[in-house]
Amino acid sequence: ACNPVSAILMGIAQDSFKFENTANQILDSVARIGLFNVYVGLACFLFSALNEICWTCLGDRLGIKVRTLYLKALLAKNVAWFDENKPQELPTKISSLVALFQNGVGEKVGKVVMTAAMGIIGVTIALIYGWELALVLIGIFPLMMVSGVLLGYAVTT
Repeated sequence: ACNPVSAILMGIAQDSFKFENTANQILDSVARIGLFNVYVGLACFLFSALNEICWTCLGDRLGIKVRTLYLKALLAKNVAWFDENKPQELPTKISSLVALFQNGVGEKVGKVVMTAAMGIIGVTIALIYGWELALVLIGIFPLMMVSGVLLGYAVTT
């Protein structure tokens, strides 16, 4: 959500450089918008930190729960299962799988939520400030997605 709001503030700052404005008016306007930028930056820092903390704590708590359930499932196995699988590998397997799970839930989901929120807020701001151009870009968006997927496919192969 910070990038769309910062873009609006930069547009307002650029609008203050009009020929009819005096130097003092321009300085006052730019100083006020610079202060708003600082406030937006602080808010973005706080919300990003809170987002990261919450999702990391959720990932840790889910990791503990998964470890507990995995251990209960292992203890419920038949003894013959332990003859087929190597018991000395189980702690390493549990740790690596839970670490992947925690990383996926804690870090990646938080980034997806933050990116989705920024996209929704960006589209909303675009529709408010320039709905004609926003509708054109929304119409072109599927083509941009297809070209991005094709480019990603071409790079990986």
